[in-house]
Amino acid sequence: MDIPAGDIGVGGREVGYMFGMYKKLTREFTGTFTGKGLEFGGSLIRPEATGFGGLYFVNQMLQAKGIDIKGKTVALSGFGNVAWGAATKATELGAKVITISGPDGYIYDPKGVSGEKIDYMLELRASGNDIVALMPRNIRKQPS
Repeated sequence: MDIPAGDIGVGGREVGYMFGMYKKLTREFTGTFTGKGLEFGGSLIRPEATGFGGLYFVNQMLQAKGIDIKGKTVALSGFGNVAWGAATKATELGAKVITISGPDGYIYDPKGVSGEKIDYMLELRASGNDIVALMPRNIRKQPS
């Protein structure tokens, strides 16, 4: 079964439109779309689920080798839902995220990207400004 999903620039609104058109064309309420809004049967934790899952996997693999994720340094590639979820969960598990990337470059912060910086990343993404250039000045931005 095909499972359509959003990609860069496609959010819950657009997926909701596709889901509505699918229902209209097929005259049925079946099929699967990821990224639907809650009002269309979407998941409450969908935005962070993939990033959280990735870090749960990394944590389990490290534990299997007797290694604790606490205190480890993490570099993330990306600026979307997966990177946001991974940065959030890595921080919660005690790791330090020092870099994330966007379409215009990357951010390197040796002190760690956590707390308010992750919140700001989410605000930027929600505003449609998916660029690292607007991140706080105390974080060095490097060109790609």
